[in-house]
Amino acid sequence: MAQSLDQSYLKEYSQQFTERICSGFFATKEFIGGSEIVALTPCKQLNLMVIKSLFVAWQSELEKMKKNPFFDYGDEAVQEALESFMNTLSQAIRVSRSNFMPLLRQAVEDTIVLAVDPKAFLEIELAYSAGRKLQTYFKENKKYIKWHAVPWMELVEATERFSLPESLSMAFDEILANHTSDLADPVDLLKPLQEVLELDIDALLGLGELPAAEVTDTYKPLPALKVGSESQDSPEPSYEEELPAIGAAGSGQIDPALAWARFERESYGLIKGTVRSLAEDIGINQRFMFTRKLFLGNPETLNKALSDLDAADSFFEAIELLNSTYMPQLGWELQSEELTELLFLVFRKFAARN
Repeated sequence: MAQSLDQSYLKEYSQQFTERICSGFFATKEFIGGSEIVALTPCKQLNLMVIKSLFVAWQSELEKMKKNPFFDYGDEAVQEALESFMNTLSQAIRVSRSNFMPLLRQAVEDTIVLAVDPKAFLEIELAYSAGRKLQTYFKENKKYIKWHAVPWMELVEATERFSLPESLSMAFDEILANHTSDLADPVDLLKPLQEVLELDIDALLGLGELPAAEVTDTYKPLPALKVGSESQDSPEPSYEEELPAIGAAGSGQIDPALAWARFERESYGLIKGTVRSLAEDIGINQRFMFTRKLFLGNPETLNKALSDLDAADSFFEAIELLNSTYMPQLGWELQSEELTELLFLVFRKFAARN
C-alpha cells in the first residue's frame, strides 16, 4: 500500500491547488465559513481535513492556555464551560484568505499522504497530538477521517490499550497488515483532486498516468506543474539525479557557499523565498520529522534552533550557527534528507532578500 512520495512535488502541487481554490472562492468573498468549507472542493475528505485542521489549531491553543499557572483548567465547571464554548465557536468559523491558505495547503498535503500511506499519516497525527492523551485526541478527531475507515477505527480502539506513540505505531502496522485487501486504491481516492488541478500520479506515486479529469469552469487554468528546469537547452533533471554536496567529505561541516549554490539551482526556483518565519511556517509533518531525526526527539531544542535561525541576519550566519551549535552536538549526517530539507527552508527564508 505504502508509496514513496516526492516531497518537492507534493508541496508544489499543494501550493498550486490551494492558490486555484482560493482564487476561485475569494474572488467574490472576504471570508469563508464552516458550511462553505465542507463543500469547498470535490474531495469530501479534503474538506473534512480542513475542518480538522481548524480544530487541531484550536486544541493546540487551548493546551497552551491550560499551562497558565493562575487558573485551574481541570475544574469540572471550567471543563463544561470550555466544551460549551467550543460548540459555540464551531458555529462561528470565519477565516480570511491569508489565514485560510496555510490551512488548506497543509490539508491538501495531509489528504494525499492519507490516501497513499496511512502509516505516514499516523505519524503526522501523532505529531498533532503531542502533549495530549492519545485516546482523547484520536476519539475526538476520528469523525474527520473517512478514507481507510475500518483500519482507522481499529486504530482508535487501540488507543484504549496503547498510550505511547511508539506502541500505537507498532499496533497500526499489524492492523494494516490484517486489512491489506480492504484498503482503497490511492489512485481512485485521489481522483476528486484531479477535477481541480491535474495531479501527475506518475511523478507523485510512480504509478501509470491517470486520464486528466476535466477542470471545472470555476477555476482558471494554471501553468503546467513543473518541479524541474524549464530550459529548452537542457533536459529536466530527474528526481533521482545526484545533487551537489553541501560540505566537503569528512569535514562534518556545512559549507554555506556550496549549500547556497545547490539550492540556487533553477530546479528550486518555483518555491524559493516563501518562508518568512521558520518557527511559524514549517509544516507539522516537517516539525515532527526534524524533532525525531535531527533533534533527538526534543521539540524544545528544535524550537530554540528555529528561533535562533530566524534571528540570523544572513544565510551564511545561519549556517555558521548550525555548524557551531548543532552539527557537533547532535551528530548530523551531511547527506541526510532531513538536514537537506531543513537547510532548504533556511535558504528559502533568506533567498527572498537577494
